[in-house]
Amino acid sequence: MLIAASFTRVGRHDILTRHNGSTPGCDFWNGEVIVRTSVYSYLTQQTKILPGWLQRALWVVYNKLRYMKISKDYFGTEVYCPCCDTQFSRFCKWRADWSRHNKDFYEGMREDVICPKCGSLPRHRITCDWLEKHKNEMAFDNVILFAPNFGIETWFKRNRIYFRTADLFDRKAHLTIDIQDIPFPDDSISFISSDSVLECELDYKLALREMYRVLKAGGAGICEVTVPLLPGLDSTYEEKGTLSPDECMRHYGWIDARRLFGMDFASILHETGFDVHLHDGDNCDKLIVPVTGPSKFDYNKVFICKKA
Repeated sequence: MLIAASFTRVGRHDILTRHNGSTPGCDFWNGEVIVRTSVYSYLTQQTKILPGWLQRALWVVYNKLRYMKISKDYFGTEVYCPCCDTQFSRFCKWRADWSRHNKDFYEGMREDVICPKCGSLPRHRITCDWLEKHKNEMAFDNVILFAPNFGIETWFKRNRIYFRTADLFDRKAHLTIDIQDIPFPDDSISFISSDSVLECELDYKLALREMYRVLKAGGAGICEVTVPLLPGLDSTYEEKGTLSPDECMRHYGWIDARRLFGMDFASILHETGFDVHLHDGDNCDKLIVPVTGPSKFDYNKVFICKKA
């Protein structure tokens, strides 16, 4: 059983009044131009006017139209995205909402990190680089993507692999699931992707145990996990008690996080029962660089874990 663990984002604070979830549909990657879809966001995130399946369809259409508009500005072969299998002259610049992110965690980091077409970040491209190299060795008969990035979804779509998305709050997801209580039997899932969810969970170790439980054993399954990990931080940092969103932003870099993982994360995976291997972004094709950013806690390695 394999688990790819790399590293960022799922909205949790004030979730009853607003959604600040995975990249699609939010104020996110924005070429040199801000892509802010207020009408789309209102219909899909702030109200329950549209069913989830229609929200997903609208997002796909919107993204294609958006890329048609800006594609000429990124025409070239200098960089490559393995998520959408496309080359560009450069990646887009990432723009932070400083009311939600702590500037101290972003100073000195590269901003040109977003794929113009699928919106992938460096950690997603590292993950898809690993998937591309190992896809013929794996069986994708039951795939669940928690809080997925559109870039990872794109990789599965272009490889014609059926998948289902899952999230506790995002209505665009196929399944409404709490990763701390996964409603699937033991040894039933062949691939799990958890894109920066664990830092937002009340009990991230319970979530890891749940993923381990449902993942197929004997090397027949893979789980890809991303978390914010700060190189130089020896152990996972988590303040005691309940923090306000502003306090979370000050301590962990952004308001929805409950902790910041350290270099002990591999040991935490081992304690859960996984065998762990690192896929290093520095060893990826140089065309997918940069392989870090936009924050200091965007680690450039993916943890590939196996369940015996």
